[in-house]
Amino acid sequence: MKSLMSKYSLMFKKITPIPNAKKLIDIAFSRSRKQSASVPKRAPSLIKARRKELMRVNVAYKELTNRLKRIVHDFPPLDELHPFYYNLINALVDVIQVKKALASLDGASQVLKKIYLQYRKKISGANDAKVIASLRKAAFGRFASVIKKLDDRLIFLQKVRNTLKSLPSIDPNLITIVVAGAPNVGKSTFVEKVSSAKPEIDVYPFTTKNIIVGHFEESELGKIQIIDTPGLLDRPLEKRNKIELKAIMAIKYLAAYIIFILDPSETCGMSIKNQLSLYKSIMNTFKIPIVPVLNKVDLASPDTIKHLEELLGSPLKMSALHGDNVDSVMQYVIDELKSKRRNVNKQHK
Repeated sequence: MKSLMSKYSLMFKKITPIPNAKKLIDIAFSRSRKQSASVPKRAPSLIKARRKELMRVNVAYKELTNRLKRIVHDFPPLDELHPFYYNLINALVDVIQVKKALASLDGASQVLKKIYLQYRKKISGANDAKVIASLRKAAFGRFASVIKKLDDRLIFLQKVRNTLKSLPSIDPNLITIVVAGAPNVGKSTFVEKVSSAKPEIDVYPFTTKNIIVGHFEESELGKIQIIDTPGLLDRPLEKRNKIELKAIMAIKYLAAYIIFILDPSETCGMSIKNQLSLYKSIMNTFKIPIVPVLNKVDLASPDTIKHLEELLGSPLKMSALHGDNVDSVMQYVIDELKSKRRNVNKQHK
């Protein structure tokens, strides 16, 4: 199935590969050697030498500055990203260091320009072919020195580029429902049942498992995104390290609603007690509307279901595998989202 990339994913994937300092210098100087100045055959050798070396300095300068500017231009303005992506990126890389690295590339372009203008003037005024050649070599040496000082930043930005390219393709501007719960409670089955097409598989930082992204249309709300997050919201947040938690907390900028699925039959492998603990952890952490849903009710004992109903206050019930009440669960969430939108619209009138 062809991936429906969000504009953010397309933006990240458009960042061109970033060479290290040595490779950047080699590319620029190699290009300059291949260029030849247009000089009349009968022109004096001094003029030929001057034009040849001016051309080489010009080509090297343009190649270096164009590539540095391309790197800066390719990176999206991080402060203008949707909070979901900004916070996710900030969990993976130091955003401040990214900004500083890009600014140093900008600054280097200005230094290269000064060197270029300085040596263009010197070469244009020189009246000896050997002096002209040595001036070109000196210009190249100065160019190389500037670029070599950027090496650690170029390597760092290439790593950042790879990180950005690997981010999940999620559209944060769509209404998003996040499905949470312990492993094997039926989250992915539920997402597949409610999606209008086969859900897409994507990656998310700090989990070896893929997230599942489905979509469906609703007449009033439009396109809705529904996400199963295995490896993220399936174990207590208190057990995560700080960096992991940052990546997970980015979800709060994405989710409009959380469906928390519990397995009262405990065939998922986690006890009811631990599932309820996870539910409370997510509810208290995210401060996002959340509805508890009992799945596999056909496998659970009536006493267990009754106990959970008393604890959770009439949770929704379904059997995702058989499709029983799946539509009712989604309709409940859709009605809640519509009500929320209407209330927001009233406040803005």
